[in-house]
Amino acid sequence: MLRITAQTKSDGTTELKLAGRLGSEEIQLLTCELLRLGEQAPVILDLQEIEFICSTALSQLAQWSGAPLVLQGGSVFIRRLLAERGL
Repeated sequence: MLRITAQTKSDGTTELKLAGRLGSEEIQLLTCELLRLGEQAPVILDLQEIEFICSTALSQLAQWSGAPLVLQGGSVFIRRLLAERGL
C-alpha cells in the first residue's frame, strides 16, 4: 500500500510525501499522480517513509530521475538501493 501526500511550496515546487511500499501496482498510482501534476513545476519525491521498493519501481524512478523530479530522504536501505542505480 502507498500513501501519497501532496504539498505545494511557496516557490511552486510540489512535494509528494510517500509512505508505505513502492511495488509495481503502487508505481502505477504514482505515475498517475505525476501525470496529473504535469510538468508545471519541479516535483520532489520524499521517500523518508518508504519501507520497500521493488526492482520495477527502481527502474521507473531511474527513468524519471533528474530535473524536474528530485528524490530525497529514505532509510539507509532505500538510499543504498537508489545509489546502486545511480540515483
